[in-house]
This record gives sequence, structure tokens and C-alpha cells, in this order.
Amino acid sequence: MMQPSQWNEKALEAFKQSLSNIPDDRHEGKYPKKFGQDLKGVDIALLPDHRLNRAEVFKLAASPEDNTATVCAAALAWGGMHTGKENNHHIKLFDLADDGWLEVAEGIRAGMDRKDAYSAFASLRQDGKLFGIGPAYFTKLIYFLTPRDRKDIAQGYIMDQWAGCSINLLLDRKIVLIDVRLDAFTVSKRNTGENYEKFCAAVDELRKVVDLGPDELDQAMSMVSDSGEKEKSWRQYVIDNRD
Repeated sequence: MMQPSQWNEKALEAFKQSLSNIPDDRHEGKYPKKFGQDLKGVDIALLPDHRLNRAEVFKLAASPEDNTATVCAAALAWGGMHTGKENNHHIKLFDLADDGWLEVAEGIRAGMDRKDAYSAFASLRQDGKLFGIGPAYFTKLIYFLTPRDRKDIAQGYIMDQWAGCSINLLLDRKIVLIDVRLDAFTVSKRNTGENYEKFCAAVDELRKVVDLGPDELDQAMSMVSDSGEKEKSWRQYVIDNRD
């Protein structure tokens, strides 16, 4: 367990002050039925016409009757995956399902270790077999596909720019490698399974410090204050202090 001295006291206090404004489980992203059209292996009959909240994606993931491709489509729709007006990124991704990434997704659903899952996705991406999604998106798959009913499986978390920068600020060291170009921050493809495991272990410890579940904490690391008070917005704190 991390000692109190390992946390950046100023950042941790700012984070704690923001926690009173965690929103309810909102419906996010794109409309899954529309998103799932023409995607290889996806059963759009299982996808609703309305935008999903987290609970609805987890419900799909927990149902053995719902195939993994469909669950992945739901998770990526929730995350707002860019489809591209002409490039059809999501279609190209699902056309590559037989090249390995769907097998990894099914492995996660069966209990694959989070570090191994990240390493497998990263390797496929490097080989050109994971089109259109990087760490910020394939960790969404790890997050939603990790079985919630198995205590022997460590929870995987979403490692996007907000969560990555949050953990780096809270620990005052670079656990997650971030690329910066023209003031745009993205999770670097240079991150390895080891980086991801260190990130997840830090999130596990932060959950104990602030007494939040995995979903509340994920929301807290990316949220804008619902009250409209800039000084209580953790996202604004991250924007003002990330390097």
C-alpha cells in the first residue's frame, strides 16, 4: 500500500474537494444501434437506440448470451469512438476482429490479467491489427470486459488523458507516458503493460484513500464540476497543472 508521503498533498486535497460533485451515471457517447450497423460480428438487435450509461454496458458484458463483439461495440459507442466521415474507423476495426483483438477481448471477459490484456492489445496495435484505437480506447474494453463478479480478477481501468494525467499529478511522477503536441494531450503508445499495471495499482490505492468504487473514481478523475465552480473542478486543476 502506498504511504501518505507518496501522494502529492496539494493535488490530493484538490481532488478530494472535487468529489462532492461527482455526477450520476450519465448516458454518454454515440447511439449504439447506429454505431453497430455494418460491424462484423455485431448483433445490433442487442443494442438500444438510446445512448448508454456505464451500468447498461456492464449489463451487456455480464450476459453470456451477448457476444463479445457486440459488447465491444457498446463500450466503444459509450466512449464516443471517432468513426470518421470517410474513413469508417470503426468498420475497419471490426473487419480486423479475426486478426486477434477479439480473441483478446474474449480472454478479458474470461478473466485475463489486466497487464497481459494491455500488452496484447498494444502488440496488435503495433502490428497494424488494431485499427483506429489507442490506449485510451482499448483500456475502455479492458474496463468494461473485466468480470465484476470475480474477486480473483483485478479491475482494469480506463487510462485516457484525464486519468493518466490525474495519477501523474497525484503521485507527482510520470506513471503514464503522455504525448503533447500543440497543447493536445494523448496517452502515448509507448506505454507498456508494465506502465498500465502501475497505473491500475495506483488507482487501486487511490480508491482506498478516497473510499470510492471503480466507476465513481473513474468519473471523478475526468469530470468537470457540475456546480459550475471552476475552483472545484478537478479537470480544470489537471489542465492548469499538468506538464
